Amino acid sequence: KCSYCFVAKVKSKRNFRIYALKKFDLKSINAHSLKYFEGENFFLAKLDHPNVCKMFKSFREGNINYMILEYIDNGNLLTYIEAKKKFKQRIPEEKLWSMFIQCIKSLVYVHSLGIIHRNIKPANLLLNTNGEIKISDFKKMTKAISGKFDAHEIKESKDDVYSMGEIFCYLTFLERDLPNNPDNIYSKELVDIIECMMIKEQKKRPTSLQVYYNIIKAYSEKYFIGSGLKSCIKRS
Repeated sequence: KCSYCFVAKVKSKRNFRIYALKKFDLKSINAHSLKYFEGENFFLAKLDHPNVCKMFKSFREGNINYMILEYIDNGNLLTYIEAKKKFKQRIPEEKLWSMFIQCIKSLVYVHSLGIIHRNIKPANLLLNTNGEIKISDFKKMTKAISGKFDAHEIKESKDDVYSMGEIFCYLTFLERDLPNNPDNIYSKELVDIIECMMIKEQKKRPTSLQVYYNIIKAYSEKYFIGSGLKSCIKRS
């Protein structure tokens, strides 16, 4: 809930399914934001990926806009991480790989459509009881006009990568900043993935697709090929 929106759990009388209903008071936003909001609804309706929260329908009644969204039943990554931190429970590495893969796949998907999220944070990564992670809340979303990023937009999309790297860091170390000397609880491959995403210099930071390939390569080497802990991350 915020000053101009409200979210409720609802049940359809037609199919008896549970949905999330997001209600926006359009009187509370200016004309520029309203134009952006209407465009955002159009793009959200086209998103269809298992790791992206699905919008089924959007409609308007007067100054109120309604969105019917997929209901995600197990909170978000922020509450999940904070619970782990409270009880000092580190997440097993194999589970971290699974979570990383889901998160980065959602980012690769939206970037492949020419969309920059711009609002990636733990509270906007939702969890369901099946262990799936779904990215949500695109309220700062922008869309490349051509559907593909130009050079400037590629750089901006790398800011999404940095934000996702911060989430991976928080999941792994239960701290928002990378430790100077990471402990050896986790493999070098996993730590390298995080460090690679959080490179300060934007030019050297990988795209989401490069991160995805690195994660798959590192995971397969560690769990299927058994090649030891040799780093396979390209840093530029």
